[in-house]
Amino acid sequence: MRIFIFGASIAWWAFDDQWWWRSERLKAVYMSWWQEWWEHSVYNLSISGNTTQDLITRFENELAIRCNSSNSLIVFAMWANDSWYNPTTWKSNVSQNDFRRNIDALIDMAKSHVDHIVFLSILNVDESRTMPVSRDAQLCYSMQRIDEYNKILHETVDAQWVHYLDMHDTLDTQTDFDDGIHPNDLGHIKIYNQVKSYIDTLWI
Repeated sequence: MRIFIFGASIAWWAFDDQWWWRSERLKAVYMSWWQEWWEHSVYNLSISGNTTQDLITRFENELAIRCNSSNSLIVFAMWANDSWYNPTTWKSNVSQNDFRRNIDALIDMAKSHVDHIVFLSILNVDESRTMPVSRDAQLCYSMQRIDEYNKILHETVDAQWVHYLDMHDTLDTQTDFDDGIHPNDLGHIKIYNQVKSYIDTLWI
């Protein structure tokens, strides 16, 4: 069994000092099931800052050289980078139409390689720290935009008969974030627990 994680900074373990979401944590769990005829591997192929548009350009090549069995899982993890917008122009980083097309394209590519696909919804954010973010006054994350993108994501995934894991209210904005966008250790524990619970339904 191989598990492939594609995402951005959150899935790439930003601010995760205890490695709760990090691929090594999943490796430690699933390698304990090892049997000599069954290979268990977890590949975290996330890149900080990536959007769906960025992923499309690299997805096929990165997956094809690693995926040797259709009995594998792809985890598409959180697309907040698509939804941020410029408060001057109100333009999103990736338009909603392009976002929908990109999700469709990623699903089509993924289905040609694996039997199991799950999309994690975009996490909630702490708007008191994300409108704008501290590092860039021209970059905002709002719950309204995130809700709009999550709605598109859910509709698109459902239409393709792919699993959607709703993470929207998983984290407490008062206790589970480092900077309003990225989870702290407590937040990563909650994400890890939900993802692992879903994976367990496939193989336990």
